[in-house]
Amino acid sequence: MVWGLKEPSSFGQFFPDGDYVGWREHLTEHFKEKMSDEEKAAADLKRPTSYIRYVTIRFRLETGVAVDGAPVLAPLEGHELPREFRAERPIKTLGSLILLTNRLLAVDAALKDIIETFEPGVHLFWPLRITQANGDDYPEAFYGMVIRQFRDSFVPDASAEGAWTGDGWTYRVSIPNKKNYTGLALSGDAIGGAHLWRDRALTDPDFFFSDDVQQAIAGAGLKIPKHYKLKVV
Repeated sequence: MVWGLKEPSSFGQFFPDGDYVGWREHLTEHFKEKMSDEEKAAADLKRPTSYIRYVTIRFRLETGVAVDGAPVLAPLEGHELPREFRAERPIKTLGSLILLTNRLLAVDAALKDIIETFEPGVHLFWPLRITQANGDDYPEAFYGMVIRQFRDSFVPDASAEGAWTGDGWTYRVSIPNKKNYTGLALSGDAIGGAHLWRDRALTDPDFFFSDDVQQAIAGAGLKIPKHYKLKVV
């Protein structure tokens, strides 16, 4: 049994409104002052905005792999990671898994511990301050998270008719509702022993996790965005 999670699309406890403090300015300065022409050419970077985009797509895409002839995505460097997210409006409460600007994921310490218990050293975590609009720290610690495990696990032919749409290269749920999400099928052989991963072809749900992880989350009483039980074949 596996689960697929749909990231939130509206602001709330799982998606606070705000932005990173000093992060774009740092990347712009790094591009202008420290990156060599060879480094820029290797990633086809023409201007600071293209470098910022190059950083943000690596929050979600697989590194070390060329896609459709594009340059191979290099692993994220420590200085490229945002260190503070400041909310635009007062935060009353946050879930244990949240989505931030540029579709970066962040987790609280309890969820980080669960993930690292099942898959130590697999995914990227780093301390990420969450601050209120006035600069005060949110009382709980959070960590930026980049999922670094990918699978070719989606099985269109075993999925329910009408549950998905795609072009043979990428797929997504056709209409985002429980019936369609639960009609999607993943290959148990392709998943192997993975506990947290993204699928290379299926882009909605956004990522997937094992029943062991789901049970640990539920047992700890943690709140995460909507997630659905998928078929395993």
